[in-house]
Amino acid sequence: MLPQKVEHTNLVLKRGIGSYQSGLYLWLTSIMHTDFALPVVPKALTIQLLDEKGMPSRVWGISDALPVKWSIDEFNSTKNEVAIETVELGYTKSIRLM
Repeated sequence: MLPQKVEHTNLVLKRGIGSYQSGLYLWLTSIMHTDFALPVVPKALTIQLLDEKGMPSRVWGISDALPVKWSIDEFNSTKNEVAIETVELGYTKSIRLM
């Protein structure tokens, strides 16, 4: 029996709303807010899971990432909750670096 192609679901990242200066935000807006007027170029990404001190506890490398979906939770001034930003990415390969 021959090996078969590895299939995986899209990568879903969730975090509190990030900075307007973050590389992820700038990349997403350059694609999503320009009505796809520019060519969409896949990116190599490094994803870090941070511990309570803000240090990386796990790190992954992602190849050929493309945004599939980007959403932000509703803002509700009557609740004391962090608004969550969700980014869904398609990709070709992932590897754990740390």
